[in-house]
Amino acid sequence: MITGNIHHYTASLFENGKLIPYIELLKTLSGDTENGRFELSDGAYYVVSLSEKTAAEGRTFEAHCRYIDIQCVLSGDERIDYADLSHLLPATPYN
Repeated sequence: MITGNIHHYTASLFENGKLIPYIELLKTLSGDTENGRFELSDGAYYVVSLSEKTAAEGRTFEAHCRYIDIQCVLSGDERIDYADLSHLLPATPYN
């Protein structure tokens, strides 16, 4: 888990350089960026979505076993909780 300000990251945070182009892409987005799913040339994609804040009670964690999920708050603020998967029990079957 890497947390912090996207504009203050250094390449040394990453074991290899594969994520750096995606971090650079995030730096070009803003709160005015159009919502939607955008395909990238390497088969990866990113999703921009406007989300309303909700109370933490009743929300569940999501897990990613095949993909890396990079969360970036483009405007405003958001609380993002995270946990080690080994400490969680599935609420629904993985799909």
